[in-house]
Amino acid sequence: MRTALRRAGVAVVTSLLAATGLAAPTLAHAEDTATPATGTVTGVVRADATGRPVGGVCVTLFALPDPQLWNGLWGGCTDASGTFSADVPTGRYTARFTDDAGRFAEEFYDGRITLGGATTFAVRANRSTSLNASLAPGATLTGRAVDAASGSPLAGVCASALRGWAGDYVTAVSTCTGADGRWRLTGLPAGRFALAFNLRGTSYTTWAFGASSQADATLIGVGVGRTRTVRDVALASAGTVTGRVTDAAGQPVANAWVDLTGRFPGRAGAGEGPLAVETDADGRFTKTGVEPGTYRPLVYAADYEAFAPEWAGDADSLASATPVTVTSGGQATVDFQVAPGGHLTVAVIEADGRPTTRTFIGFVRLGSGEYIGDFDIYNSSMCTSNALPGGSFVIQLQDPATGQNYWYDGATSQDDATPVTLGRGESKTITFHLP
Repeated sequence: MRTALRRAGVAVVTSLLAATGLAAPTLAHAEDTATPATGTVTGVVRADATGRPVGGVCVTLFALPDPQLWNGLWGGCTDASGTFSADVPTGRYTARFTDDAGRFAEEFYDGRITLGGATTFAVRANRSTSLNASLAPGATLTGRAVDAASGSPLAGVCASALRGWAGDYVTAVSTCTGADGRWRLTGLPAGRFALAFNLRGTSYTTWAFGASSQADATLIGVGVGRTRTVRDVALASAGTVTGRVTDAAGQPVANAWVDLTGRFPGRAGAGEGPLAVETDADGRFTKTGVEPGTYRPLVYAADYEAFAPEWAGDADSLASATPVTVTSGGQATVDFQVAPGGHLTVAVIEADGRPTTRTFIGFVRLGSGEYIGDFDIYNSSMCTSNALPGGSFVIQLQDPATGQNYWYDGATSQDDATPVTLGRGESKTITFHLP
C-alpha cells in the first residue's frame, strides 16, 4: 500500500489557526514552485515471536537533522501482508512503528527504543529504500483506581506510563476505568515505568502510590509481552469551587473571570489557564474538576477595566488573600464584591528631559512581586495601566528592541525601585525618568 506524503499534525495546526482567527498558510500553485525530488520508502513489518507479517502497524518518518516527535511525516499503515510504502522528499530520515491495537510495543528504526537513538537512512531521488521491522509483543500493566477516602472504585480515570524517573511518556494504548475502577495499559515495551493518572474532567495528575512527582515515583517493571497487575492506586476525588460576583450595589457581575491560582493573566488573555471560570448572567460561577488543596482565588474583569482585580476575602494582593480549601469530592464557596479600580498614567522622560520617542513595554507589579498589569509606550510618551487594586506597586519598563529593563524612578533593579502607592479607586500620574 503506497501512501502520499502527509505531515502529521497538519489538521491540528489548521484547527488551531482557525480557532485563533489567524489565516492558514496558503499553498503555492504547482506552476509557481518546483516539485521536490522524491523517493520511496517501503518495507515489511513482522512479529518477533513468529516472523509473520502483521497488518495495522503504522509508520511515521522523521526528517534529519532535527527529528522531533511532534513533526513526523505520515508513512501509512501496513496492509494484511505487513507491507507499507510512502513517497517522501529526498533526504535522511529515521522511523517509528506503532500499533494502535496494543499488540506490539512502539519501536524506532532499527530496533531502538527512543527517537534520539534511532538508526537513520537515506532516501534518494526516484529510488526505493527498504525499511523492514520486527516488533516485540507489547507488555501490559493493569490495576484498579480507588477513591482515597472511601476505597470505592473510581470511574473515568486514565493511566499513562513514563520511562524511569526522568524519561518521556511511553506510547501505549490506555483503557480508562469504568464503574469497576479497572484501568489497563497495553502495547508497552519492556522496562520500568512511573505511573501517572488523570481523572476525566480535571487538569491535574496523580502519581501512583503517593509520589509527588515522576522523580520520586515507585517504578513498576514489566517484561517483554508480559502482563502485570499492580496494587490499587488511591486518588483523591476532584472537588468543586462555586460562588457569586457582585458589585458595590449588590448587583450581579456577568462575564467576570475567577482564577483559582490567584494569578492575573495579563497579555495571555482573560480566561487563560485550566483553573479559570467565567460568571454567568447572575454573577455565579462553578469550577469542577479541582484538585484538592488550598487556593487563593482572584476575580478580574474580562476587559481588565470594569473593576479592580480582587482576591478572596476582599484582599488587594495574593499574599493577603483568604485561603479557600478544596477537599476530596467536596465543594468550597467563595463570593466577591468588586469595586472600581485605580489607574496609573506613566509619562516617560529621557535623560535629557525630553519625552521619549522610544517604544517600551510596561509592567505593574505588587510590592510583593506579583504581576498585576501592564501598558505600552508606543507613538506617545504616556500611557495608562489597566484597572488596579489599592496598594504599593513597582513599575518596570522594558525596551523590546534591546531587552534592557528600567525601574521607577531611575532605578536599575526591582529591589531598588521607588514604590508607587494607590488608594482603592485612585488614579495617579507619575513621571518615569530614564537614566
